[in-house]
Amino acid sequence: MLTIAFVAMIVALLVVGGVIALMMRDQRRKGHSGDAGNAAPATHGRASGFHSR
Repeated sequence: MLTIAFVAMIVALLVVGGVIALMMRDQRRKGHSGDAGNAAPATHGRASGFHSR
């Protein structure tokens, strides 16, 4: 049972690490697109909309 729990913890850590890596990639892409054009104003507009609610 301990080995199964150990393997499950390792798999969970790998999944969490993968999700974090994907989030980092998405943020980098958004940053580059924001430098290029319309993405930055759109995100600022959405942020202010959420604050007004």
